[in-house]
Amino acid sequence: MNQVQEQLQREGRACYKRRDYAKALELFGRAIGRAASVQLLDNRAACHEKLNDLPAALKDAKKAIQLQREDPTGYLRAGKVLVKMEKQSVALEIYTHGLKAIKHVGQGYELLRKVQGELLCELSPPKSVDPLTMLPRELAEFILEYLTFQQRMNACLVTKQWAQFIRSSPSLWQHLDLSNARKKVRSAFISRSINVARHKLTAATLSMLSEFDKTLDALVRHCPLQELVLLETGFQSHNLAETLKHAKHLRTLRLARGTEIGNDALQLVVKARAESLETLECSMVKNGSWRGIGTLCPRLSTVSITCADFRDASLVFTTREGSRDTFYLPVLENLSLNLPSTEVEALANALATEDIMERQETSKTPTAVIPSKLKSLSIQQSSITVDGLDTLLSNARLEHLSQLTLHPTGPCTDDAIHVIAERLTKLQVVDLSRTEITGVGVKDLVRRGQLKHLVVNDCRLLGVDAVEWARAQGVRVDYRMTSGLATGKKLRY
Repeated sequence: MNQVQEQLQREGRACYKRRDYAKALELFGRAIGRAASVQLLDNRAACHEKLNDLPAALKDAKKAIQLQREDPTGYLRAGKVLVKMEKQSVALEIYTHGLKAIKHVGQGYELLRKVQGELLCELSPPKSVDPLTMLPRELAEFILEYLTFQQRMNACLVTKQWAQFIRSSPSLWQHLDLSNARKKVRSAFISRSINVARHKLTAATLSMLSEFDKTLDALVRHCPLQELVLLETGFQSHNLAETLKHAKHLRTLRLARGTEIGNDALQLVVKARAESLETLECSMVKNGSWRGIGTLCPRLSTVSITCADFRDASLVFTTREGSRDTFYLPVLENLSLNLPSTEVEALANALATEDIMERQETSKTPTAVIPSKLKSLSIQQSSITVDGLDTLLSNARLEHLSQLTLHPTGPCTDDAIHVIAERLTKLQVVDLSRTEITGVGVKDLVRRGQLKHLVVNDCRLLGVDAVEWARAQGVRVDYRMTSGLATGKKLRY
């Protein structure tokens, strides 16, 4: 600033103090004409403000911001003018933008933060409170459970108090659920999740990962994973088994939608986590046998297997090397299979080997422990004859079966229902959807057993009268017809 500008600025300030705002405006304008500066623009804006020319004052304040974005002077003047123009929300945006643009903390920055806080309080509802401080802890945690894992991490950025509260609730960090991810999940997000959750994270549902192997390896090494679900991760190979060797606490493994595995790789995966695995669900993409699970997994209680290719797939469980056709899982309670019809017959033969084992024990021949009894059996997409079903269900291992799901591809008539009712007298839950059951079959099931829940959706030969009769007997019945399968007159029930 040259001597002429300094002289004009001093005279302008003197006029401003005498409240001669018009003369001060002229002097500041002449000084700005020689060379604009933030201070001169602010002085002229103050004169416009006193003369009630708020648009002109705002214009000068904006020029000051453009001239020096890291100087708080322009932001302070612009916000003050906007408040007088009753544009408080815009003023708040100007203050917030200024706080982000100013890099050096000083007196101007602190003043800007003060006026921003005052305006924020003014714009807040009169009864606004922090919900995490007012609500009971149990209720606050219940509300936060509706947020996704990523939303909870973002909520930790609101205030230090929020971060302390949310991070101190272990239940909010137990499950890393990416099942609803719409785009690729970056490794940086997973790293941040591990840093936040760490030892609290016990379950993970992984999908849409940008680097699958790297992400899974980091999770199993740093978090005590007990449950792992893989979605849309493609065909898994031996690398999965190598990674899971470090998941010492893993109890549940589900290779679900969009994830498939070959026979050899599956055996290695099971072997890697044999001592801890309790639940296994997978889709086998190739033909072949799956051997060795009996001795490998002493804790396995739930098995669900789908064979992708039904032409000559073979499901074989063995107790020791060289022993085939033996279905031996010490604590197996739930079994769900999606197999070709030939495999249902093989399953009957495999279950029947229990009798052989009993005879061997009677003759004091060294053998394995007699398997425990199944409680739940599900057979999907299989064509099975009445004789084959009778052979399967007459096995002693199924005498304690309480839940049965049968969704065959071929006809399943009242003759098959009669076999179920006669052989499995302890059934409590039966799902026979899309079968050819009629009212005769329903009455057979209800009268012979201890039935509590019957599912007969899309059973086209079943009438409403039989359903109402079963409900009158105290049985819960799920019965609805898909529009494409409904025949005859539609009834409301």
